[in-house]
Amino acid sequence: MWWFVPKSECNAVEKLLLDLMDPCLQKAADMNVWKVLEQKAITFPATCFLKNGTRVYFHEMRVGDMVVTGPGGLHGGYNRGVSRASAVNYACLAWFEFGIAHAAKARSNQCQAPFPLEKLIVISWHLLVEGQWW
Repeated sequence: MWWFVPKSECNAVEKLLLDLMDPCLQKAADMNVWKVLEQKAITFPATCFLKNGTRVYFHEMRVGDMVVTGPGGLHGGYNRGVSRASAVNYACLAWFEFGIAHAAKARSNQCQAPFPLEKLIVISWHLLVEGQWW
């Protein structure tokens, strides 16, 4: 089961998370809720957002389904039974501009990315140019 919060709701979500997060956690993250979420240090169920008036959309994934999310929107998922699943992050050409901008923002927030984003972009671009992308 996947849930999605549209990008247009991000300001409301940020305010809500600041209201709900432990003050010690907020202080450790310099009041930056996105830093906490990027590091996957905490998670919130979709019902938390629904109860506070945030628009949330759901998709029950079935065999053969593919879920595509856009940049900037919040999303999450959970398993409702025994299954075998995998997740893969793909990027279309339009993603590169977003990736570069996000990397700059991450550096300004002093976030610790789990991999060098610029290296991923350069390697992906070379594969694309060489016709090996797909």
